[in-house]
Amino acid sequence: MHNIDENEVLRDALSGLNEDVPPMPEGLHAAWMQKVEDDMEEKRTEKTLNRKALTRFLSVAAALVFVVGGTLLTRDDLAPTSDSLAYQNVKSENGAAYARTTSEWEDALDDYAFTEGAAADAGGGMVYGARTMMDEPVEEEAAAEAIDTAATEKKIIRTATLTLYSQEYDASLATLRGLCEGSGGWIESSSESTNTRTGLRSAYLTLRIPQSALDGYLSGTEGCGRVTYRYESAEDVTASYQDTRTRLDTQLALMERLQALITESADLSDLLALEAQIADTQYQIDRLQTSLNNTDRQVSYSTVTISLYEETAPALTDTTVSLGERITAALSTGFTALGDFLQDMLVFLVAALPFIGIVAVVAIIVVIIRRLKRRNLK
Repeated sequence: MHNIDENEVLRDALSGLNEDVPPMPEGLHAAWMQKVEDDMEEKRTEKTLNRKALTRFLSVAAALVFVVGGTLLTRDDLAPTSDSLAYQNVKSENGAAYARTTSEWEDALDDYAFTEGAAADAGGGMVYGARTMMDEPVEEEAAAEAIDTAATEKKIIRTATLTLYSQEYDASLATLRGLCEGSGGWIESSSESTNTRTGLRSAYLTLRIPQSALDGYLSGTEGCGRVTYRYESAEDVTASYQDTRTRLDTQLALMERLQALITESADLSDLLALEAQIADTQYQIDRLQTSLNNTDRQVSYSTVTISLYEETAPALTDTTVSLGERITAALSTGFTALGDFLQDMLVFLVAALPFIGIVAVVAIIVVIIRRLKRRNLK
């Protein structure tokens, strides 16, 4: 009973509280719901703005990477430097020289093979007999002479390639030319050009220097500027030279035998065959002799290829100049590099216009399609 009385007392106390609660104002629920919706809309708007800002930032970053990276990667292809042009010139000249040498050897070997076959097919038994009678003795004698000569004389072809940078372009060029003439050589070819963007000059020289004076000439070029590239080669052509000499001796011996037979022959068909063979043999003699002469010239006079470039500002790390001069050189180098970079960027953008146009068209089409889809959804 005691518990029941306490519950009733508690219930009576609580009922009084309900009477004191004021009624909910009109529109409170609606205002509260509107506030919740406004907060959610604000968050969605903020998230959309953040997403748009991130998208714009990434777009700008991608454009900068495309422009700057493309300029740096393609500047050599769009505007080749003097170094790359010089390398291509040297490479093409060396390649052409090698091709000429290889072609001459192949032609000589082919012609020699034709001569041996022509002896059997010329149409005269006397011609074939002459070739057969003198083959083995002459070849053995020529081979012995070749071995003796090879033991006493080497045929070495030496070449050199140099790249120089000089602040005193005129004096360096004059020194290079003077050293060539003083060593007994000559200038095989020369060319000069001026960079239209920087105004700096460059020269490309192909010199022929006596092999005995080559080392002295190369040592003298070190005082003409900074040597940034140096390449030397020595090719031993003794074996091929002696092989050509042996073939030439064989052809000379064959010529003597043919000339002796032509005085003994009275038959017209034999005379015609002998004359044809003599003409072919003389052709082979001339070709082989020309090949030997070319090799002798290459051995006696080495080929030196020089690329000389003019430079104006001292190196930034050159401690022989004052700090003010180094700072001035650094500023000049920086502004020059910036100007060159902007020019290269402009050239790159012009070259990339077709690709940029295609990307722009695709982007416009995508935007139009997205807007049409949104309208259809609404």
